[in-house]
Parts: sequence; structure tokens; C-alpha cells
Amino acid sequence: MRSPYRFPTAQLSLAALVLFICSVSRAESAGPAVAKTEPVLTSAIFEWDKLPVKKTASGERREIVEGRTPTLAQFRSHATTLNPGTPWGSLDKHTDEEVVIVKEGTLEYEINGHLQTAGPGAVILLVAGEVHRSRNASNTAPVTYIVFHAVTAEAKTAAIQASAESPKK
Repeated sequence: MRSPYRFPTAQLSLAALVLFICSVSRAESAGPAVAKTEPVLTSAIFEWDKLPVKKTASGERREIVEGRTPTLAQFRSHATTLNPGTPWGSLDKHTDEEVVIVKEGTLEYEINGHLQTAGPGAVILLVAGEVHRSRNASNTAPVTYIVFHAVTAEAKTAAIQASAESPKK
């Protein structure tokens, strides 16, 4: 007589996969103490017209890439388009370095209380710890810029610690 507890190999593999996914989901929802493993990036080309576009309240956003590299704990990039007349964003400060390249339009940046304007082709370096915010400087044309974050292991640890210490909203 066959045992009712025997599973064919395919069902057993599927059950193991479901258990693995559930354990990963539980680990990710456990909070900042459990680090999520990010994919290791390889060299690639990201074509503008093929990037998925997400509409936002102030324009749109294109996620470009996110993951680990051989030298960085995390590398991520996105492109943002702000509609004409978009007001200032909130003040922000990162534990990592950020580079912003203006693709089109005019971007106004406040960095540590100093206002600066950046047009097409301008490159903005935001060093870790500097307070900044941006807005579309035009009331008639959109502005599009591309953001790159280079996150070292130290910066990632600092971000996790800051997140754990900040009051919950």
C-alpha cells in the first residue's frame, strides 16, 4: 500500500519552492535587521524608450537599475520628469553619494541652503550628509534628470541604522 504522505518529485519541488518564498517574504518583512539580498548587476545597456514609466503626482519616474556590484553594496539609478510649476520637494539627506544629470529642462537645486540652477547636460554631485531638495525651475516646460546612487557597505549600514532609529510615521 502506498503512503498518503508520498509526493511525486515535481510536487515536492513545488512545495519546497513555496516554503522558500514564504521564508524570504517573512525575512523581508522582519524589518531592517534582516538584510534583503540584492541581485548582482552585470554590464548592460538601458534604452530610454524601453524603461517602464510610472506616473507620479508631480510627473513621472523611470526605474533604471538597482542591485549590488563587485565593489558597491548597492548601485541604483532612476530618471524623474517633473511637470512645469512643480513645487519644491521635501528636504532630503542621504548616507551615500548621489550624482544627478539633467537630461532636459532646468532644475533648481537647494544644497545646504544655497540655490543653484542646472540646465541640460549639467552634472550635480551630492555628497553624503548634505541637505538638498529640487524643483522644476520652469512654469512652462518639464525637466527630466537622471539620478545615480553609489552605496558603499558603510553607507548601507548607516542607512539601515538611521531607518531603525527614526520614529515610525
